[in-house]
Amino acid sequence: MRRKAIFFVFSGILLVSGVRGIAKGKARQDKTKQAAQKIPSWAQKKPDDPGYYWGLGQAPIKGYDIGKAQKKARQRAMREVGSQISVQVKSDFQNIFNCHNARCEQDLKENIRTQVQTVLNGVEEYKSFIGTKGVWVLLRLSKAKYHDDVVNAWNKKKQPMEGFVREALTAQKNGEITIAIKNLILAMDLLKRVFNGIPLVLKVEDTDREMASFLPARLSRILNHITVKALQKNVMVGHSGVSANVLWQCMYDKDGNKSPVKNMPFKVSLARCMGKFDKTANTNPNGVLTVGINSIGDCSQATLNAVMDFRELVGDIVDQGILNAIRIRPAGKQLVTRQSAVGYITGIGNMDDTIESIVRDLGFEVVHLHQSASRVAGFRGRARLFKRGIHYLLIAGISCSANFIPLYKMYKSRVSGVVKLINTRTGKRIMKTVGASGMDLSKSSACSNASGKIGRRMRGLVKDVLGHINNGI
Repeated sequence: MRRKAIFFVFSGILLVSGVRGIAKGKARQDKTKQAAQKIPSWAQKKPDDPGYYWGLGQAPIKGYDIGKAQKKARQRAMREVGSQISVQVKSDFQNIFNCHNARCEQDLKENIRTQVQTVLNGVEEYKSFIGTKGVWVLLRLSKAKYHDDVVNAWNKKKQPMEGFVREALTAQKNGEITIAIKNLILAMDLLKRVFNGIPLVLKVEDTDREMASFLPARLSRILNHITVKALQKNVMVGHSGVSANVLWQCMYDKDGNKSPVKNMPFKVSLARCMGKFDKTANTNPNGVLTVGINSIGDCSQATLNAVMDFRELVGDIVDQGILNAIRIRPAGKQLVTRQSAVGYITGIGNMDDTIESIVRDLGFEVVHLHQSASRVAGFRGRARLFKRGIHYLLIAGISCSANFIPLYKMYKSRVSGVVKLINTRTGKRIMKTVGASGMDLSKSSACSNASGKIGRRMRGLVKDVLGHINNGI
């Protein structure tokens, strides 16, 4: 029984295999019958329709693998369309970009290859046929669609470039230098982003110019003719919190014809100093750049740099690499000096060590001490010059009957900061000097030879004087 069961199972397997073999044979016969159909006329000669690019490919069927034959036939048809497109794209690109010399053609090669691949993505399979001798595939590409996708598309991309260049040249001719610079930078950015190395040639001033070299060269030429000149020799800041205006003038000078560079943004920053100062300002219609500053920190001198700010000019749309490639950046410098503040308290009578101790507690140190009254007529007691940073405080124990003239003369030659700030021709005007702040007690009821009384009031007096000198002291 067991042997009979095995026999029947084995026989069943053979039967199923036979049925499958018969089915496959029938399928092959059906395909052979289909292949026996007459080859259509389009497979022997491509349609004569000028509205399309045509590609016909044929491949033999090997081992009944129709799918492989179809793929190969399609590849051959695609190559035929591609050869026509390559010729057309090359011709159109040369006309669009005005690129006809040998060097230009060489530069176009890779771009043409890329463009052809893009165009071939729009190819459609028009017809296909399976015959006894193989498979035929007919592809087509609409010339109207190609024209829209390639010719019109690139011409539309070229128009903004032509507009930027035209605006730049017109602005430069009319002395609108800021507008010229802006349009040249925008054109350089467009050339990089959209054309990506395609050698675009435009007619500029009746001459064909390749934009990749023309744009940076013209921009450099303009920038080379721009000067930024400081209108002051030195700017004094930092006294009594008063803001000073720093002025530069930006001019375009071409062949002796000067014109102001107006509405140009500059970035102004502090150099040679630890202080922080960053401002952006535009030149006015006269090309003058004005920036207010009221402090340079703890520095006695610093330099303000004003540099043309291209990022502010064109905005964030331009690639940073384009701006980094601009090597010429017109700039101006201005020396800024922190003005020493001078305070004084005079007419307090004889000054003792208590007063000096009080002033030292406020951060001052003695830089000069005068004790001999015999050397200065009308001077009685001691006078001391204190310093804190670049600021000075003068305390003099002049008697109630004395005046300030001898003391002024004594210190005039000793402290340059005092001379620059006081800057008086006569001692009578010293109390009205703008450069120094303080009080003279010699004509007031506070005038007294009792140093103890003055000592009790000295801290308040010094603070009052310092409040007049500078907010930073």
